[in-house]
Order: sequence, then structure tokens, then C-alpha cells
Amino acid sequence: MRDLPIPWIAHAQAALDLRRKDRVLLCMPNTVAAAQAVAALIGDDGRLVVLEPDRRTAAAIARAMPQAEVITQSPRDHRYGFFDAVLATPLAAPLPQLADLAAMLRANLRPGGRFVIDLPGETMLPALQQAAANVSPECAQRIVAALSGVAEAELCAALKLAGLRRTELLLGTHLLNLASPLELLDLAALMIPLDERERMDLGDALLRTLGATSNCEALAQRSAVVGLR
Repeated sequence: MRDLPIPWIAHAQAALDLRRKDRVLLCMPNTVAAAQAVAALIGDDGRLVVLEPDRRTAAAIARAMPQAEVITQSPRDHRYGFFDAVLATPLAAPLPQLADLAAMLRANLRPGGRFVIDLPGETMLPALQQAAANVSPECAQRIVAALSGVAEAELCAALKLAGLRRTELLLGTHLLNLASPLELLDLAALMIPLDERERMDLGDALLRTLGATSNCEALAQRSAVVGLR
């Protein structure tokens, strides 16, 4: 089975320009693979601290990456260390408050340190939300709650208000290349618990929404900003 297509994570990592020996604070990576990709870029001489509020994901990262320090909590206004770069890529809600993210950057980045904050957009996966609306009101409500993020302007304003410099928007619209519409269902399962009945119904609805049973594409909308302390 191939890795799920999550193109914005690789794009955020590239925009952060991670380097060998960097000290990195990684926030809400969601998957072991995302944390491992950061570790590979900074090498054995780098330092990696991971903030992951989901206990199962945090435990999986800690098992797979004993060289990393894994803290089971959401980003907040707290000193975790002194870092060259901070990367936050939460997959879905619940999201930290923007003020908490901005304060975390100020508290943990060295002067001139780099950051990328990449959050769900206001409507992150339109095809999935459309499909959920055809399953049940309760399923649709849970999917919308998980996928409703923040506007780009709101994110930029919060970071600038905190005095962070050179804040620039990154690419927010991504195209998911899916081997099957059911890959979008697997992505949904990373964000929200689904029982067997909901998985079956949502899978059928996605097949109808995307009009395909094999290779297809779906849009993802994110709000992402790069900048300096």
C-alpha cells in the first residue's frame, strides 16, 4: 500500500529550507512518516522535538524515532528549547489558537529563525465535505468540524501582530492525485473516527462525487505562511 497523498507537508518542509544540524520544533505532524522526513533532512547531528497531542500518534513516533524528543501536547506559549526552525502542519481540527501558535514561535525561535505554519483552510477538502453531506447530517457535521480551518488573511494577521517578520503566504491549493477515491476516505479516517457503516456509506458517496473508481484528483485547500522571528 502506498503512502497517502498529503502534498502540502512536503511543500511546507521544502519552504522551511531545513538544513543539516538544524534544531527543529515539529508541531502536530500527524504521522510517523512526516516526522521521519524532517529527521532525514536535519541528520543525526540535528535536534528534533515533536509536539503531538494525539497520544497514539505520539507513541508511534517515539517508538519509531528514539532519537527525537516527543511531547504529548498541543503547541502553546511555552519554551521547549531554542530552535533554528519551527514547522506546524496539523492535518485537521482541533487546532491551536492562532495567538498560542504566534507566542510559541516567539518563545522558541532564535532571532532570525525560520517558521512555516500550514493549517487547514476554511474548506479543506471540498469533495469529501460534499460526499459527507450525502451520507447523513451527523456525519456531515463531524467532517465539516474537522475540516474547517482558518482563512489565510486571519493567519497572516495573527503572526504579524506578534511581531514575526517577512510573513508571506505559501501555495494553499493542492491537487491530490488519488489511485482511488477510497484514498480520500483513508485520509478522512486520519482526521475523524468513522464506524464501519459510515466508512461504507462515505466510500460510496465519494465514488459518486468524484465520478471515478480508480485514478482521480481532488482539491485540498490549506492556509500556509512562511516567515522569520
